Amino acid sequence: GFSSAGQVLIAQDVGAKRMDAVQKTIGTMFTFLLSVSAAIAVVCYLLRASLLTWLNTPAAAREYAMDYLVTCVCGLVFIYGYNIVSAILRGMGDSKRPFLFIAIAAILNMVLDVLFVKYLHMEVFGAALATVIGQGVSFLASLVYLYRRRESFGFDFKLRSFALDREAMSKLCALGIPMAIQSAAINISKIVLTSWINLYGVVFSALSGLYNKINMMIGIVSQSFTTAGSSMVGQNLGAKKHDRVPKIMKVVLRMWSVITRTLTSVL
Repeated sequence: GFSSAGQVLIAQDVGAKRMDAVQKTIGTMFTFLLSVSAAIAVVCYLLRASLLTWLNTPAAAREYAMDYLVTCVCGLVFIYGYNIVSAILRGMGDSKRPFLFIAIAAILNMVLDVLFVKYLHMEVFGAALATVIGQGVSFLASLVYLYRRRESFGFDFKLRSFALDREAMSKLCALGIPMAIQSAAINISKIVLTSWINLYGVVFSALSGLYNKINMMIGIVSQSFTTAGSSMVGQNLGAKKHDRVPKIMKVVLRMWSVITRTLTSVL
């Protein structure tokens, strides 16, 4: 939610050529979101046993679920970090590099899945570790790319640049909080449903997980167009070219509608 908000703010400031504001937003995003990711990771780790109990995790899967939960929680900072860098790049109008970095993560994840699970027999822990390593490599690669091109972004990566700016934080919260609540509401409802399904055992739990993965794939495709549209709308609003905004929204809506219906019918 906050990464998406930061992307919109950066796009608006880039369109208006307010590079000082872009620097403040980038620094504030890094400090705030990485701190939040660390705090969430600590809380989830401390409540790891309670979380599985609240989710009615089947006894047969509890040990595996614990391995997966702890491993992914430890890698949470990589997910947040990648989202931050991707939001910065997309806000600047670059969607190719985030795609490249996430493609690297996906391929590495698949290769390590086979290595860890099939050949090293690390079971669920291996699958989780492969995911975390893929996310970590993706984040570090995108961060290195951003650092090497820091002059074009106007962000020098010095310690003072990561200070929380009050105005940037205010704007980030104004947009980020509603987006985060919207996303959280949807996912919390899924968690409640999952806890109910888990009462019926491992088989039903696995089927639910499979459905959620398929549903997530459809959602990601449609979300990618809205993300691209938000950057384009933000830059045009910043440049005060308001006549382009309705055209962008119409195109995004049409593409989203066609692709979503096609995927739904096929799957």
